[in-house]
Amino acid sequence: MQSYGRYELLERLGRGGMAEVFLARMNGPMHVSRYVAIKRILPEISDIAELTTMFLDEIRLVVHLSHPSIGTVHDFGIEGGAIFLALELIEGVDMRGVLQHALKTQQPIPLECALYIAAQVARALDYAHKACDAEERPLGIVHRDVTPSNIIVSFRGDVKLVDFGIARAASHVRLHHTRGGELKGTIRYMSPEQAGGSEIDGRSDLFSLTTVLLEMVIGHPAFKADSDVQALKLVQQGRAPERDRYAELIPEDVRAIIDRGMQVDRETRFQTGEALATELERALRSRAPAFGPGDLARMMAELCGDELKQHRARMRGFSESGRDDDDSSRRALATAATRAATPPVESPTRAGKSPATPSSAARAEVTSPMGQVETPLPPVPRRRGAAVLAAGAAAVVAAVVIVAARPRAGGDGGATGAPVAATQPTTTQPTATQPTTTQPTTTQPTTTQPQSPPVAPPTPPPSGAATAPITTRTRTPATFGTLNLQSSPWANVVVDGKGVGQTPVVGLRLAAGRHRVTLVNPGLPARTITVVVPGNSSIDRRVTLTD
Repeated sequence: MQSYGRYELLERLGRGGMAEVFLARMNGPMHVSRYVAIKRILPEISDIAELTTMFLDEIRLVVHLSHPSIGTVHDFGIEGGAIFLALELIEGVDMRGVLQHALKTQQPIPLECALYIAAQVARALDYAHKACDAEERPLGIVHRDVTPSNIIVSFRGDVKLVDFGIARAASHVRLHHTRGGELKGTIRYMSPEQAGGSEIDGRSDLFSLTTVLLEMVIGHPAFKADSDVQALKLVQQGRAPERDRYAELIPEDVRAIIDRGMQVDRETRFQTGEALATELERALRSRAPAFGPGDLARMMAELCGDELKQHRARMRGFSESGRDDDDSSRRALATAATRAATPPVESPTRAGKSPATPSSAARAEVTSPMGQVETPLPPVPRRRGAAVLAAGAAAVVAAVVIVAARPRAGGDGGATGAPVAATQPTTTQPTATQPTTTQPTTTQPTTTQPQSPPVAPPTPPPSGAATAPITTRTRTPATFGTLNLQSSPWANVVVDGKGVGQTPVVGLRLAAGRHRVTLVNPGLPARTITVVVPGNSSIDRRVTLTD
């Protein structure tokens, strides 16, 4: 476990192109804890201003959203120089995993389940597309990445749309604007206009959702291709070979929904998420009038039962660990209460030892300017959580957490035993501790007992004397370089399977090493080249597509 502000990171759940997600536990007062998912920007790219701004955009968007089928944000702030979100922990599997389980077991997803999942996501998108700020001004939210990986089905049968990380709000709230023609998303689930670099709106999300629905129904991606370049061409032209191949196996009413939702001309598609959801729910009710979360939960138990068992076993282990910590905390509080009720007894210091004083970290927490939380417990030192800087406009989230100086796994420089009182009425009660390299300045209390002379301040070590090493964490920075790319004529550029925009591409930051770069102009054959990006330097390439 790793301490992260007022959270404990228990295990890493996943890692994407911009952020990583951890299972975490927030330990609150009175032994109340909550499990959350911590999403934080990757350390190696935290210094890239554009990506950090994208993450801030996500916070500004999701704080406006509150819907049963959209993942909830519990907390957000900055810790260790990196922005993070504390998200609702959804105990389930994303649709990518569900589809893989279905393919592995040769057990297709029931049509009723596919219709229900798609209808719930359509309702969530309708809500997001119509979301307004406090002054009733439309936020103009477009998810831009409606894919199986961003649709999570819980073991209880809930459906959640997550990760507005590359969403774009055209409103005044947004500070960073996506460059024209830039491709951000998974190519096989894009709408034709998004793949072509055109301006998009909520109807693009509905196209993407329909492609996910088709994949749930037939078990294969709509735009199945051997490469991203081929997939991009199929998407731009609106040709879905798998839809045509399995058309006869799809019920007529469902095929009509899919055909309309995947129209190349967005004016002939469903115009709102509500309209799409209504048709999906009509098709569902004609087959299963009472279908609900319980039915979806049974499907999850059948398809992903082993994963459910593993998840529950892990959570039981973390819960038992938390109870052990609570027991240690209670014992520490009981010890502190006994000491507080016992008159102080002065004892001499050991040879070579100095009176015990709180560590610098603990002392900083005791003297924090934040207000204390009062409890009826005996007076013991209190640790305080740091103020969390909210990335929203002029919003600050402050958290104060009391922890009763319990042992921490791995050691974090805090107290490792019962709390030591910050002050005593007339004497200082010393405790044997290891010497530290820096001694805090303290005022020696007066005493009338001659057998206990004042302790002289420690003498600084002579020059060259060995001192206790200070352990610090260091992170070897990743090596990056930049790519400058031009083409004749213009082209959409795909680097390692991810769209990065149109030529000319200037100052594209990439990890040092080999990269696969594909240039696509709709009227010309695609060109793929290999570029070796040097570390801490740049490389210039020019490609002529008409050769």
